[in-house]
Amino acid sequence: MTRLSIHLSVPARASTSSSSPSSSPSFARGRVDAIIGRGRRHQHSRHSPHHRARAFGDAGPGAFFRSDKTEINRLEYVVETERRHAREHAEARRVAENALGEVESSRDMYKRRLEASEREAFALEKALEEKTRGVETAMAIARRQIAYQEERYEALVKEYEALKARSGET
Repeated sequence: MTRLSIHLSVPARASTSSSSPSSSPSFARGRVDAIIGRGRRHQHSRHSPHHRARAFGDAGPGAFFRSDKTEINRLEYVVETERRHAREHAEARRVAENALGEVESSRDMYKRRLEASEREAFALEKALEEKTRGVETAMAIARRQIAYQEERYEALVKEYEALKARSGET
């Protein structure tokens, strides 16, 4: 792997009394290293409390040397925290159960409404079918009457023409 290093040179200023950190060559080099992904990264000190806690589990390095009073205080805090969480969970459960009760009651109400609406819709469909059958029957009767009236009209027209022809002969 080839290592690429970029060094920037910054021209020296005439006055050295006010030099800002951003004008120094090392700052510029650090900026370039940061841009291309090299240089210092965030590193934890081996002596940080996080590393000690991990080395000794959750207890930390002083867990084995705690006094009884300290251990009692810690356990009381843990118990109180758990009680607080239990109260919060109980409150959340109570709210959820109340909401569930409201939802169930409204579900039952809408179920009754749906059943009543379905019965009403079936009754309306039945009435519509009966009316449709009645209308179809009336239409069939009307067609027969119209056909009969047309036949009668044609017969009367023929009879009229026959009478007219006879009266013209006499």
